[in-house]
Amino acid sequence: MNNIRHPNLVFGTGGRYGRLPRSLSFALTSHAYSTGIRYFDTGVAYSKGRSQPLLFSNLLNLNVERSSYSISTKISPRLLVNLCHQELIHCLFSGLQDSISYIDCLMLWGPTASELDNRCVLSRLVELKRMGIVRRIGINTHESSVMAKINCFSFDFVDDIMVDFNLLQQDRLKYINAFSHSRSDRCVWAGTIYCQGFLLQSLLGIYFRTRSISYLMRPLLQKSTRSYMLASFSVRNSMRKRFGPSCVGVPLSYVLSQPSITHVSIGMLSHSSIDANVCILRKPICFDEVEKFALTINSGSLLSDVC
Repeated sequence: MNNIRHPNLVFGTGGRYGRLPRSLSFALTSHAYSTGIRYFDTGVAYSKGRSQPLLFSNLLNLNVERSSYSISTKISPRLLVNLCHQELIHCLFSGLQDSISYIDCLMLWGPTASELDNRCVLSRLVELKRMGIVRRIGINTHESSVMAKINCFSFDFVDDIMVDFNLLQQDRLKYINAFSHSRSDRCVWAGTIYCQGFLLQSLLGIYFRTRSISYLMRPLLQKSTRSYMLASFSVRNSMRKRFGPSCVGVPLSYVLSQPSITHVSIGMLSHSSIDANVCILRKPICFDEVEKFALTINSGSLLSDVC
């Protein structure tokens, strides 16, 4: 199903994608597909519900076999249990279930540790997979407590996990590696909004790139995220001094270099950003150099459980 070597570069549609003109969003989706990107990541609530139906429509308008690309989407625990079966199917497929046919991976979006103990939530996920509506079950989380909980044997039904991961979140490798090594067919997705965010100058820079209020509010409301953003300034400066102009490829190269990472989801809002990310995938910055740089960060004041 995928033509790109692992880890797969995934076309992410959070934030700004749902606000793009239809013609531009289709052009970007088409260009991503033409470069070999075969996995597309979205969420039922992205851009207030606009991103997912736009992506699905664009994929269908490519006029290619459904089996030639994969789709991941996300749903909150609340929606999952509150919608009746018919409403849930309509929500997951944005009313295009006859054409989309199935979801390759359904992610539970941001569950708390207690929500993972909710039998209604878990049984609904398992039932959707049993029916063939979804093929894999995933958890999208930012919380270390949830990452640790998923590694328990009682969550063996979870096939995928998506976590924010980058140079300043190396402490998460212990959870990532444990999940990946627990079963040969499990996949780890790296969310990367703050990965390339190392290259942005300010919170407003991130907002203008994503047009996402949530990515703007997280640093304003969460102390750990504010600390992360402050630390990223010094990391960015060190990165520029050490790598010069090629520093733009370092954050993504680091994530791509991790053996346990199988999917790297990243927003690509222009033809040039798609081409640049595919170029980094095919020819990342020297692994040894990136790892040495990561070790210098890790030996310093590494932040725990940021973002």
